Amino acid sequence: MENRAYALIVGTVTLLLGLALVAVLWWMSTGGGNTVEYIVESPRSISGINRQAVVRFRGIRVGKVSRIELDRSRAGHVLVHIEVQDDTPVTKATRARVGYQGISGLGHIQLEDDGSDPQPLVAEDGKPPRIALQSNVVEQLTESGQDIVAKLRTATDRLNQVLSADNVDRITQSLDNLARSSAHVERTLAQTPALIADLRRFSSAQNAEQLQATLSNLRQLSQQLPQAIESWNRALGRVEAAGGRIDRLGGELQQNLSSETLPRVNDLVEDLQTTSSRLNSLIEELERSPQMLVVGREATPPGPGEGATR
Repeated sequence: MENRAYALIVGTVTLLLGLALVAVLWWMSTGGGNTVEYIVESPRSISGINRQAVVRFRGIRVGKVSRIELDRSRAGHVLVHIEVQDDTPVTKATRARVGYQGISGLGHIQLEDDGSDPQPLVAEDGKPPRIALQSNVVEQLTESGQDIVAKLRTATDRLNQVLSADNVDRITQSLDNLARSSAHVERTLAQTPALIADLRRFSSAQNAEQLQATLSNLRQLSQQLPQAIESWNRALGRVEAAGGRIDRLGGELQQNLSSETLPRVNDLVEDLQTTSSRLNSLIEELERSPQMLVVGREATPPGPGEGATR
């Protein structure tokens, strides 16, 4: 009986110690106080994070990962549910990153806050507030490396285009043209002393005096030019006035010819036509009877009925 009682006491004490140990572990895992649930949303994979992963705020352990699931409303997004101590200063400026601890490489959620927005992050419509997951250093290096590789590939393609056979031929021709141009430049530089000598002769005192005299004559000519233009304008005005008088005289002459001279000429022509017809008749009578010049014109025989009347 004593052995059984001793065994019962030992078993009871062992069970109580186990329950106490479980309670202590649970209390330590939850942070020893009340917790608040947040959702860390990530548009990329979160390798290294699993349930019960540690959540740290500026390096201090403040909670753990409770659940990981896919976002049903947005394809490709991952939702990580975390439980954080209620006294953790999570604000609207808080962002999450995936960190790795030591050599073991265990992943954890690292919360960071730059203090740009100190307003507390609270739940809306009864749903846990969400925290955006930013890329960590390794992911940033990977993305930067991919960008660098893409840029290097683009630069290589462009370099291949530049160094194509046609472009190489063009570059060779350009170098040949440059060599010929440099030869022309050398010849031009060799002629520079002669050109300078010609400039010196051109800028001699005698040429300078002649140039000054020419400029003086041009200045005088420019001063006389307005007077000449004015005289020319007056002459043009006179010519225009004379043209106007000539136009009026021509109009009057045309009017006189139409109203007076032409009718008289027409009458004169009619008189000449009548006289010409009479003269033609007289010439014909003289041709028939030349004695008419001596004895005169014969009497015209009376017509029918004229004798009885006489």
